Amino acid sequence: MSDPRRDAPLVAMGEVHTALLRNSSALPVATCERLVRLTSDEVVRRSERPIAHVVSMPVFTGVDCLAATSDRQKARVVGTVSSEVSITGGHLLQGSSRTAVVRSDAQRRLAWSYYLARPGVVELIGRAGADSLTWGFVRSDEGGDVLDLGALSTRLMDSVQVAAVLDRQVPFRVARTLLRWVAVPPPPQVVGEPMVRFTLDTGGIRMLVVSGEDDLASVANFAADLALHDWLLTTLVRLVEHSRVGVERPDAVIHRLRPAVEHLLHLWMPGARSSTRAAALWEALERQPGLSRQWNTLVSRVRDQFSLAALAVLPSLGQPTKT
Repeated sequence: MSDPRRDAPLVAMGEVHTALLRNSSALPVATCERLVRLTSDEVVRRSERPIAHVVSMPVFTGVDCLAATSDRQKARVVGTVSSEVSITGGHLLQGSSRTAVVRSDAQRRLAWSYYLARPGVVELIGRAGADSLTWGFVRSDEGGDVLDLGALSTRLMDSVQVAAVLDRQVPFRVARTLLRWVAVPPPPQVVGEPMVRFTLDTGGIRMLVVSGEDDLASVANFAADLALHDWLLTTLVRLVEHSRVGVERPDAVIHRLRPAVEHLLHLWMPGARSSTRAAALWEALERQPGLSRQWNTLVSRVRDQFSLAALAVLPSLGQPTKT
């Protein structure tokens, strides 16, 4: 009898890049659909409630390379990686790539037809364990022949950013962000709440590790949603810092904060498109570090500046006009 755990992943891993679409205003949903349609006959996934969101069909890429490990054990992975590109709110562009790592029974490379029949899965040739693969991946510098999911993600994003329909005029300049995630399934017959760990590396890489969750698709969707909202929060922090609140004149502060009001504030909807399992991961994350608490504080600060600026002009409105 075959072992039912034979095909159970050691880990699933992915990388999500998030950036502002190179256009001066939000694009209509129909235009976004055309941008993420990678082939002429491709069916694009689309939703408009509670916010416009379009996603390409997955693209599968064959890989045969080393995997980064934290203990420097040699680990070779052979199989396919799933990648997709999406646009949210007509403004935010994301490229994501992921794969599930399964230990190889044969411990050698097989015919490509075998791997093509298992899309989005790579087989591990070597003895590396889940912990070694997890921390090796999230802390990898992607040098040499190591599995580079980010290259696949950025390739799809770049194909969208060069589209002729974009006017190349961005409302503000901000760097793209990078989030690496790993999902570690629970041991067999172990039931419990998943643990969520989200940290920011000194190099600016976001690292998400979800332990004890076997719904890997929900983790992937949660990671993409988290990457989007982390980008929003990071961008709002930068805009508030750049506005020089309390230093510059109110009109200058408002001028610098206007892009946040016009392009960002309405996009904050964590978990709006999440499954029940992904929503539970959001709840766990909001306990610590509590992204929504920081976002709400910043939004209140932005709106306070607009209120103060409005109050400042009220006295002049009551003055008689000189003739």
